[in-house]
Amino acid sequence: MSVGIIKFVHIVAVCIFVGSIPCHIILGIQAERAANLGEAALLLQTKFLLTTALTGSGLVASLISGLLLALKGRVFLKARWLAAKIALAALISLNGVLLLTPLAGEMAELAATAQDVGPRLAELRGKEGLAGAINLASILALLFLVVVKPSLGQKSQRHG
Repeated sequence: MSVGIIKFVHIVAVCIFVGSIPCHIILGIQAERAANLGEAALLLQTKFLLTTALTGSGLVASLISGLLLALKGRVFLKARWLAAKIALAALISLNGVLLLTPLAGEMAELAATAQDVGPRLAELRGKEGLAGAINLASILALLFLVVVKPSLGQKSQRHG
C-alpha cells in the first residue's frame, strides 16, 4: 500500500475521530437539559452509539494508519516528537476504551431504566467530564506535536 493512500486514510480517520467529539459533548449537554428522562435516555443512547461507531472506529483507523505511516517512513522512533505523539495516542486510546466508552454506555443504560437515577448519573457525568477533558487536552497536544514537530531536545529534524 502506498504512503499516499495510508496518509489519506489517516487524515480521514483523524477527521472522523476528532470531528465526532463535539457531537459527543453537545449530546451530553442536551441530555443534561432534557425535559424528561425519556428524552435524556434517547440523547445518551445516541451519544453512546456515536461514541462506539464514529469515535471508536476513527480512533482505531487513525492508530493503525498512523503506525503504518511511521513504519513505512522509517522514522518510527528517530524523531522525539513522533515518540511523544505515539505515547499520547496510546493515552488517548486507553482513556477512550477504558473510561469514556464504558461511562457513556453506563449512562445510556441508566437513563433507559426510566427511574430516578439523578445522583448516579451526575457522578458518571463528573467522571466523564474529567476523562473527556484529559482526552481533549491530549488531542490538542498531539495535534501541536504533529504540526510543530518540536525537537524536544534533539537536533532539529523535520519529517513529513
